[in-house]
Amino acid sequence: MLSGVPLRTQIASVIDALAKTAVAEISKVVEEGMVVLRLEMCQRENEIKRLKSSVEVLHGELRATRQAVTLRPRDEGQSGHRDQRNPVLSVENYRTMPESKVEVKCEPVEEGSQELRRQTNKSGEE
Repeated sequence: MLSGVPLRTQIASVIDALAKTAVAEISKVVEEGMVVLRLEMCQRENEIKRLKSSVEVLHGELRATRQAVTLRPRDEGQSGHRDQRNPVLSVENYRTMPESKVEVKCEPVEEGSQELRRQTNKSGEE
């Protein structure tokens, strides 16, 4: 019976050491995860701040453009000429703008599609 007590003591000390090691490892993993999570949160907060400032700038530009558009008819009627600082195309100006030409760039086609080349050549000849 005396030999059983030291064995129990040894087992208890081994279990205690294993438990402490396991707790230390778990704590390390949790702490590393928290560091990564904090870093991601800081990055998200910075991105949100940047996006909010961009939205504020865009709202300011929109207000300025709207104000220029609403003030323009009064300015034109009083002074007789347009304010060139903030030009905005009116519907009349848009209709009178020359149409831009579109050029199609011919690029080499793979050898497997000879029929496509023939169709392209026929449509180009017409």
